[in-house]
Amino acid sequence: MTRRVLVRIDDFGGCESANQACLDSLAADVAHSVGVMASGLAVEDGCRRLREAKPPCVGVHGVLNAEWDRVKWGPVAGAKAVPSLVEPDGMFTATPNVLYDRGFLVDEAIAELTAQINRVRSLGLRPTYLDEHMGVGWLPGLGDAMVDLAKAEGLVFRPLLSQLPPGNPTGFDPVERLLAQVDQASAGDYLVVFHPGLDQPDMHDYVHPGIAPGQVAKERQGDRDLLVDARLHLGLMSLNVEIIDYRAFA
Repeated sequence: MTRRVLVRIDDFGGCESANQACLDSLAADVAHSVGVMASGLAVEDGCRRLREAKPPCVGVHGVLNAEWDRVKWGPVAGAKAVPSLVEPDGMFTATPNVLYDRGFLVDEAIAELTAQINRVRSLGLRPTYLDEHMGVGWLPGLGDAMVDLAKAEGLVFRPLLSQLPPGNPTGFDPVERLLAQVDQASAGDYLVVFHPGLDQPDMHDYVHPGIAPGQVAKERQGDRDLLVDARLHLGLMSLNVEIIDYRAFA
């Protein structure tokens, strides 16, 4: 029985704490794919550090929304180039639902995603894949256009990957819970996504209605701590799991 697990890290470049936590996670050798937010507030420093770390597999985390109240980012292409994607302040809208409700231009979205791909490349990285921040590709016409964009840019997009089974109930040790999920999985390819961070002041600015102050920082610290836990790598090896990245689908 062959089980292959792709562990992906998202939101690299969002802030300095996210960058450090992602680099820590990559060094632990379980997560091999890292998605760069070209519009992120700390993307330049992050990409410099990522180049030095020689990441195994870099992606472009396609961003068309900025969901936090205190942390905002805008289009790499510039607000004037993609007016249907931004608010009056020139920043992205909060969620894909806003774009759906008020309407947007698919051509502008693709122009922005192309600018993000080029931005990551200009910062010295060679992306292998494209993915969707907040799952934005469900918007009318956008998913198909992203398929075409990825093909034109030579990037992997939406490979056939399954979700792991539920595993044990919540409350178990996070490492034990994830290993239980993998252990229950049948043969196939699986995707697990994490958002590593640190419980630091810059990540405490990641708030919006319905989320308690500091909640996101603690949750993302938990993702980082899980990925760097030596028990996780050893456990996956003992289960004869192959750890892969997006290059397996290139």
